[in-house]
Amino acid sequence: PIGIALSTESNFDSLTERILMEVKTICNADAGTLYIRTHDDNLRFAIAITESLGVHAGGTSGRPIAFSPLPMYNRATGQPNHHNVATYVALTGKSINIPDIYAAEGFDFSSTKIFDKQNNYRSVSSLTVPLKDNKSDVIGVLQLLNARNDDGVITPFDEYNRLVVESLSSQAAIVMNNHLLVQQQQKMAKIENDIEIARRIQNNFLPNTLPIVPGWEIGGRFQPAREVAGDFYDYFMMMNERRLGIIIADVCDKGVGAALFMSLTRSLLRAFAMMNHNVNWAENLFEDGNAATLGRTKSSRMALRANALKTAVVDTNEYITQHHLDLNMFATLFFGMLEPSTGTLLYINGGHCPPMIISPTGEIKARLEPSGPAVGMFPGAEFEIHDAQLDYGDIFLGFTDGVTDARNPSGKLFHEAGLISLIEPPLDSAKGLLDRIDNALYNHIADAIQFDDITMVAVRREPKA
Repeated sequence: PIGIALSTESNFDSLTERILMEVKTICNADAGTLYIRTHDDNLRFAIAITESLGVHAGGTSGRPIAFSPLPMYNRATGQPNHHNVATYVALTGKSINIPDIYAAEGFDFSSTKIFDKQNNYRSVSSLTVPLKDNKSDVIGVLQLLNARNDDGVITPFDEYNRLVVESLSSQAAIVMNNHLLVQQQQKMAKIENDIEIARRIQNNFLPNTLPIVPGWEIGGRFQPAREVAGDFYDYFMMMNERRLGIIIADVCDKGVGAALFMSLTRSLLRAFAMMNHNVNWAENLFEDGNAATLGRTKSSRMALRANALKTAVVDTNEYITQHHLDLNMFATLFFGMLEPSTGTLLYINGGHCPPMIISPTGEIKARLEPSGPAVGMFPGAEFEIHDAQLDYGDIFLGFTDGVTDARNPSGKLFHEAGLISLIEPPLDSAKGLLDRIDNALYNHIADAIQFDDITMVAVRREPKA
């Protein structure tokens, strides 16, 4: 009947309290404590009752227990803590019955003796029993003090007490374990919900709609290895809507930490790039034919545009290294600024996989090699501006190492050679090339677990009409 009653208890605090009260009643014990084993191998006080002193803490009492958890292992040496009777029972899974703790050897009862002195109490007999689940794993410890006979005289716990308490403890442990599993499932459900929210927020950082640039086709692919990712790409108009910003980046590591750092990096780059609107007045003068008034040249215009690009990368690097260097996180990235009317591409490559410029015939005309370190790695890092040219029909292809490092079920990498083998005619659209690579990666990975985030961008200059 007690086991059935315990199995119907839905509140965990009420359950632990009921377990302790039942065994106290069976053994007519004056005091009892129930410990719960934590994930970091401590014994946490769940409830403590001393009837004769009117002490009732933990459980449903609403009063906290002032005692610190008992470590099952020495924090300095890692050795098992056999000095405390409760931790010994938790470690060995064996019950310990002590007639008089003041005469006992091998265990440290100094805390109990201090409690006795402070409360004018005398702890005598002790019975400590492990709470084992259906896998015989110890999930808690139950400790009783001062068994009393019918006349109220303190006596040792007898063999019958031990057998009955162990029997009830086995039933109670299974019920408690089920409660703990339900609590864990509820926590996991909340974590999964939070991660889903994070995934939706992160997806919102990717461009929902791509800029429409006459004479150009723009495309992107993003396939995270987990629910959230460290990769990202971005397209946006900058320099008074006259230039196309192209970003592809890969934050070190994976998972939630990388995703948070990705959000920071992307936001900083976009914000600093857009802040350069304050140089648009000069750009407008050039466009209006007033360059002669300022004595400007074509190279001056190029320098003006390069400044907007470089400022965004440098300021992002400085912010991260000033405020978050201790995180030891960084991002490789490629940031390009395309002039649609001429096909000129100014860029900074911060330690990223070199993008390709591909001709309509499948020739790799250029590899845009790194011009600086990864962003967030070194304070005061130097980033050089390089330039490239996209002629009519050319495709710019950028990718993260999740493409080349994709693994098949036997662990074989896709490699850059696998990517290059796909660059062959027909190359009549950016989307077509991305689809071709996507399909090849899908067939290569097959039923293997995706090892890394996969991100690609492609920009094609349409042939001259």
